Amino acid sequence: SFPETCSGRPNAPAKFMASKSGHTITVDWELPEDGPAPTSYRLDVTGSFVGTLLTTGRRLSGTVGPGSYDISVAGTNACGTGTGTIPITVTIP
Repeated sequence: SFPETCSGRPNAPAKFMASKSGHTITVDWELPEDGPAPTSYRLDVTGSFVGTLLTTGRRLSGTVGPGSYDISVAGTNACGTGTGTIPITVTIP
């Protein structure tokens, strides 16, 4: 393995959006507008479900039960986890 260079934690991802269709929630985001590049992302969910999902992509979708979900995303790299987005609340009746 090769050591990774640490240039700083990533800034918050840009254009974070969440949508719902029935019981499916989809979240999308773009690269941060500036700063060190993320190598992966951490999606944090609280509310009716509490958990963290790790991904290298910039779009996730999943079927959930009724409830309210507060969702935010943060970039990660060799320096750690950067600033997260402002949480978006999605309510499924």
